[in-house]
Formats: sequence, structure tokens, C-alpha cells
Amino acid sequence: MTTALLRDIHREPVELAKSLAHSMGAGRAALERASEIVRDASTVYVTGIGSSWHASMAVQSLFHRDGRPVVVVDASELLHFTKLGPKACVIALSRSGKSVEIVGLLEFAARSRAPVIAVTNTPESPLAQRAAVVLQTKAAFDHNISITMYTALALTGGLLAESCSGNLTDELASSVEALLKQAAQNIPEWASALEHSGWFDAS
Repeated sequence: MTTALLRDIHREPVELAKSLAHSMGAGRAALERASEIVRDASTVYVTGIGSSWHASMAVQSLFHRDGRPVVVVDASELLHFTKLGPKACVIALSRSGKSVEIVGLLEFAARSRAPVIAVTNTPESPLAQRAAVVLQTKAAFDHNISITMYTALALTGGLLAESCSGNLTDELASSVEALLKQAAQNIPEWASALEHSGWFDAS
């Protein structure tokens, strides 16, 4: 039985390869501009809502691994319970760039003169339109449940972390690309095993 969820999972490596190719190609200049903002900031907040917030925790781990601490805060908590200090910047992860909390955060950050780096799949969104820099994920949207979008946000944010530390090289990108190709090759075998497992049989 093929569902929309399974189709999203099956195409995830291909969509992530698109995100990687964009970040290392047409989106590379934006990635470098975002890196400059982060390196110049005294405090860096990484934020999102729902699955985007979960993706921000993956991004945080890469910043921390490279000795560049960042603070992960849910967008609603950042908006209502946090004061942005001098030279702060915000990395906002949002698949749509239109959630109420993210839109409110834009005005909040502007009042604090904190630049916002948008990691989003929607360039026409309020987040993308008002951000200092936009890092597009360039992946197809999922069906209701965030499968590819979650990972694409984490991937793009992770590439930003590696860029900030000077570790973003063509060799690293090639390694990630090779892993995605291997995943794509393994999916048919996984799908076949799943189909014959009886997991979807009516009890």
C-alpha cells in the first residue's frame, strides 16, 4: 500500500540533493553573507515552530561541535520571553515562513536591530521578504506531515554552521551527496521489505 507519507519518504534523498546543490551553487553567496552575520554577532538564536524547532536542535549541535555556541529557543518563547541584546542575530527556520510566531518575531527582531537569517522553502513569505539573508531549501513540500522539509531545514542550517566554522568545502558537499545517492539506492529494497512485512495488513 502506497501512501503520501511513503511517497515523501521515498523521494527524500532526491529532494535533499536539490537543497545541497542549491546551497553549494546558486545559494552559496547567500550562505556566505549569512555566515558573516553569524560571525559578527555576540549572541546567535536559532528558532522555529514545531518540526522546524526540532530541526533547529540538529543545527545547534553542529554549531556547538565547532565551538560556536548558539541558543535554541522556540519562536513563541523567543518572541514573548526573551530580550535580544546588542549585536544579536536570529536564524529562523520555517518551511512556510508564514506562521504567526515567525511573523511576529520579525517585528520584534527589527525593534532590537537584530538581523534575521531566514531558512525557508518559501521565498515569497513574510519571513523571506523581511530577512537580512534568505537561505532557500529548494525542496518540494511534503503532504501534511513534515518529512523532507524537516530534514531540508536541518541540512541547510547545518551547511550554514559549517560555513561559519570554515569547514564547508566541496569535499564535504561531495560526501553528503554520495550518502544521499546511496540512500536513494537503498530505498527500493527497504520499500520491498516493508511491503512484504505485513505491517499494513488489517488485523
